[in-house]
Amino acid sequence: MAESSPVIPQSDAQVDNALASIPAESLDRGFEARSLNIRAVMAFVITLFAGIVLILVVLWWLLSTWQSQTLVPRAQISPAVATVPSAPGPFPVENAKANLQTLVNAANANLHSYGWVDQKAGVVRIPIDRAMLLLLQRGLPARKDLPPSFGLDDAHTMDGAGGQEPGDENTTR
Repeated sequence: MAESSPVIPQSDAQVDNALASIPAESLDRGFEARSLNIRAVMAFVITLFAGIVLILVVLWWLLSTWQSQTLVPRAQISPAVATVPSAPGPFPVENAKANLQTLVNAANANLHSYGWVDQKAGVVRIPIDRAMLLLLQRGLPARKDLPPSFGLDDAHTMDGAGGQEPGDENTTR
């Protein structure tokens, strides 16, 4: 069963009760006969007026303080007149495509030719195609010594105790 709304009467009895609660003078006039709460309206108007006066006084004080200060004119340069200094370094590049092609040609010459990297140490450069063939024939070189240690234990040497000493019963659960 749906609840009845206290605002909207649902039955004739509720309508009669609602009409009984309205003063007879209001029913005769056709509008609410109670007078306006003048005290509340006057308190609102006075508070509003006092707030407006307070804001105007504060604004007057601010303007009088600011007007008593002298303004120092500053020369401003138009952004259209100001020039931006050029960026340091090799930019702007005048012939970027040719410069890039020169760089690529030099890299290709190193990749496809023999030469010394360090003649005193006996390190040479061989063409990349030849290096790949040698790598396929000989395979990758094996390490002669152990891999570098970073101060950590190897995983296969650790126990599964979770970092606790065996027999340590002071664990939280």
